[in-house]
Amino acid sequence: VLPPGSGKTLIGAEIARQIGRPVVVLTPNTAIQGQWAALWRSMSSPGGERLRVTEDRSLSGDVTVLTYQAIATFDDDAVSSGEAGLQTDRLHPDAADLLDRLAAGPAFTLVLDEAHHLAQTWGVLLAELLARLQAGRPPVVIALTATPRSRLTQQQAELTDQLFGPVLFSVGTPALVRDSVLAPFRELVRFVEPSQQEQRYLADSATRWRE
Repeated sequence: VLPPGSGKTLIGAEIARQIGRPVVVLTPNTAIQGQWAALWRSMSSPGGERLRVTEDRSLSGDVTVLTYQAIATFDDDAVSSGEAGLQTDRLHPDAADLLDRLAAGPAFTLVLDEAHHLAQTWGVLLAELLARLQAGRPPVVIALTATPRSRLTQQQAELTDQLFGPVLFSVGTPALVRDSVLAPFRELVRFVEPSQQEQRYLADSATRWRE
């Protein structure tokens, strides 16, 4: 748990790099997906080789960077029928195929960026996915967020505990400001009197409104 701007992406990537397994990164949107892909393309493996980075479901690279929607894509027919008991039963065939290949492939490291989103949207599906992976080759899971669990609802906090267990590392904003990692935040607001022209405009606007 680290504040925005304090290096979550770099820390998560370096931990995953040192583990040495294939990496799958899940992000909440395509903008963050692009940031992760760019970072990985600037890195090398622990052995010094350049990493192959992909942004599609092929899983053909050393690092695959996807959005959560790549997995959480549901089949409209299954959703409308209401017969499926598990979230994974409702997945679109493309998403189901991706999960099958993840479960059947080599052990990997799963990096979850902005992991607080999982307590709100994709958490139940992820819990089912992790339960399935634990039965085969369980991944190492690295969950990154700027949202402390104290800011979650009780239900969200319980799901987060189920998914990830206790927080392993956390730094607050004041400590990072003290160490000059982050700049102090201050609202810089300057109040000034409107000019005569601006005052006339406001008065005329008020008159038109009353009329």
